[in-house]
Amino acid sequence: MKEKQGIQPRRRGFINPLLLGFLGFFNVLQISCENPAQSTHKEVMLAKTVPGVFQSLNQKGWKFHQDTLYFKEALFTGFIFDLSPKGDTLILNGYFNGLKEGVQKIKYPNGQWAEIRNYINGKKEGEQKGWWPNGKLKFLFFTENDAYTGEFKEWDSSGFLYKDFHYMKGQEEGHEQLWWGNHSLRSNYQVINSKRYGLLGIKICKNPYDSINKK
Repeated sequence: MKEKQGIQPRRRGFINPLLLGFLGFFNVLQISCENPAQSTHKEVMLAKTVPGVFQSLNQKGWKFHQDTLYFKEALFTGFIFDLSPKGDTLILNGYFNGLKEGVQKIKYPNGQWAEIRNYINGKKEGEQKGWWPNGKLKFLFFTENDAYTGEFKEWDSSGFLYKDFHYMKGQEEGHEQLWWGNHSLRSNYQVINSKRYGLLGIKICKNPYDSINKK
């Protein structure tokens, strides 16, 4: 029997690609919703929203107790600022219930950035960056819950990198290097499971009193 003209026979086992794509997306969405604990992504911490209250550091009534700021005997929430003689903002730091919160900015009298740091609940969190008065980088490092994490770098005022360290949860871990002011190598070693291996110079050496395999 002949098929009607213009109508194609249906193929067995054929599924519309658009339907496949939709089903795949639906399955991924369903899995992610049903198993949130299986996510490998670190939870992103967000700073609190500091109210738009601005107080000059030149006012009377400020008091620091350890890392906590009080204004007229009360925990301060808002922004503190300081101005140059020309009226430019040199300091703008946020506080929430007396603790540093959010981005903290400081400039030199010449208007060049001195520091930009990030805080959550009074603890350093995320990128921490500083400059010399001439505009060259002074330091760059990262923190999680006030502890160093990842790469930590420091430069002198000429722009020469004299420290390149690595951290994990506040402890040295990985390849660490220091240089003298004359640009010669000062230290060059590896930290593995809190143990140091290596001396100044060329290659990493095994400490005779330790074993990398020792646990």
